[in-house]
Amino acid sequence: MKNALLTASSRPLAFEKIHLHLNDNNMNNGITMAKNVLIVNIILAKDFNPKNNEDLLYVLDVWFNAQWSEPTTQRFLKDVDHLLADQWPKNIILQSQDLLVLKDVWLHWKTVASTMDSKTFYSILEQRLVFK
Repeated sequence: MKNALLTASSRPLAFEKIHLHLNDNNMNNGITMAKNVLIVNIILAKDFNPKNNEDLLYVLDVWFNAQWSEPTTQRFLKDVDHLLADQWPKNIILQSQDLLVLKDVWLHWKTVASTMDSKTFYSILEQRLVFK
């Protein structure tokens, strides 16, 4: 993911020609892959601008932070809704057997994000520590 973000910030027009292959040896829980697909979906979105601080802060919030602003939460919910509705850029190809696992993770995230409070933030932090 780090290399994908570096490429996005240095050559934003290159994404029409770049092929990223994301995989995970452990698709049992799907958390890592779900996060990676979400991040790639965000940076490949037509309205994402790597030179825009709001866009970069959003990616960093999703990737690293457990406490989000209201705009980050709303944007995250919109992005997850798109993934749940199979709306992603044409250059993202997902295997159907993996998609079921990913959709379960995204649906859980949507439920959690829509009801976030301080307990939720600690839950997310614990999850990240367990599945590093």
